[in-house]
Amino acid sequence: MSLVRTDVCPICDGDCQEALSMVGDYEEIICDECQQYRITGTARKMIVDLPYHRRMQALWNARDAVAKPGQIPMIGSREVEDVT
Repeated sequence: MSLVRTDVCPICDGDCQEALSMVGDYEEIICDECQQYRITGTARKMIVDLPYHRRMQALWNARDAVAKPGQIPMIGSREVEDVT
């Protein structure tokens, strides 16, 4: 990860820290409300106009898909499509 910056969380619109991946098309987000997760560039574009409860559902879907405790959930286009 690199390029850590302060930004707005795409899920809750609160303040967050964001790091751009050097190895994939995703950003890693650390937010006080949503905690730590990753979101692909495509999913971020898809999620921007969704209401809050649907954005949260996409995050919950990503958390449910995590196989092992301690893994960072990834919101991709599939998680967003499941709530639209």
